[in-house]
Amino acid sequence: MGLRGILDALALGARNMVMTAILLCSVGLVVNVIATAGIGNTFSLMITSWSGDNMLIAILLIALASLILGMGLPVTAAYIVLGTLSAPALYNLIADTHIVDIIVRGALSEEVKPLLMLAIPDKFELLNQPMPVEQAKALLASIPPDLTGTLRDMALAPETATFALLSAHLIIFWLSQDSNVTPPVCLAAFTAAAIAKTPPMSTGLQSWKVAKGLYIIPLLFAYTPLIGGSWHEMLAIFIFALFGLYAFTSALQGHMENSISWPLRLILLILAFFLLKPTAIVIHFIAAASFLMLFVLNIRKSSKMKRFDPSFNYRKIDFPMMRRLLAIGIPAAFQYFFEVSAFAASSIMVGWMGTVALAAHQIALNLASISFMVAMGIDESEGSHGAQLGVEKGLTDLIGGLES
Repeated sequence: MGLRGILDALALGARNMVMTAILLCSVGLVVNVIATAGIGNTFSLMITSWSGDNMLIAILLIALASLILGMGLPVTAAYIVLGTLSAPALYNLIADTHIVDIIVRGALSEEVKPLLMLAIPDKFELLNQPMPVEQAKALLASIPPDLTGTLRDMALAPETATFALLSAHLIIFWLSQDSNVTPPVCLAAFTAAAIAKTPPMSTGLQSWKVAKGLYIIPLLFAYTPLIGGSWHEMLAIFIFALFGLYAFTSALQGHMENSISWPLRLILLILAFFLLKPTAIVIHFIAAASFLMLFVLNIRKSSKMKRFDPSFNYRKIDFPMMRRLLAIGIPAAFQYFFEVSAFAASSIMVGWMGTVALAAHQIALNLASISFMVAMGIDESEGSHGAQLGVEKGLTDLIGGLES
């Protein structure tokens, strides 16, 4: 890459970053208006009121808001706006489920009991013994709202509160991904349409339909210990959710390894429900075994069964091509790994800083981001240019285009 190529890359990167800069400025204005006018608190109260403290309804309302925001904002902007508006309400609902579980088990700490004695003196004696879930929810709802926040801070362990907050933001982030495939601004779908040379809007509508499975992951964050559970709990949830997602998408598309009929699609939906629903492990195993049986039967019906025939001559792996792919992919993967790790570490360190130190670091970060955006612009323009060269030379030489 010569001097002229570097200058062209800088110019292209600057042009690409102009829209990003405008977007960030616009999002900053929106966030500041939300914080100043108190819209965030109002929206959170609206979600809590409309949902009736029902987490599923609250998630559906947030999903609807993310769908509307996704029509005009990309992923990051939609997450920032939606997180500012709805994260507090969602965190409160998740935290309340943990408090209800503590009340059901009769495991409230002695530090919390004086607060509850002041809040609900007529029901205080009930707290010393286990109780049904519905009764615990009613008891929590009877606590005055101005004391509920204090109760969350006192009753929940720091790690439990942290995981509840993380789950709330992960739910919102996953729902914000819908903006990638929601017309009229669906960048991922439009990029795929450009590569496949298909109508952009039709591709966007089809991708919006196919991507509905992403609404399932937020439900796992909300109703299962996928975040913050023990390793065997998280592993079990992951495996059963993997089967459940496959069953759900197969039922949605009407195709596994072979086309499936409507009755079978209905059966797959039922199996997906029991695989994803928090329930007894025995039911999970029965649903998984039933799904695997249907999967094997569908494979045996498939006209592509010869791929599973041991006598079939498989195509040899192109090891030189794999080495070229790894030579490009591994450094990029490490780059993203260290970037994400650095941002995660800085997020943790924010809690250790005072107001002045945090402001100083924010100023330094904003100044440093200028050089970062320039480097990222060069990287993006070079990647796009390399991919374009590969496409012009033929898809078989796509890696050569990237290497060039």
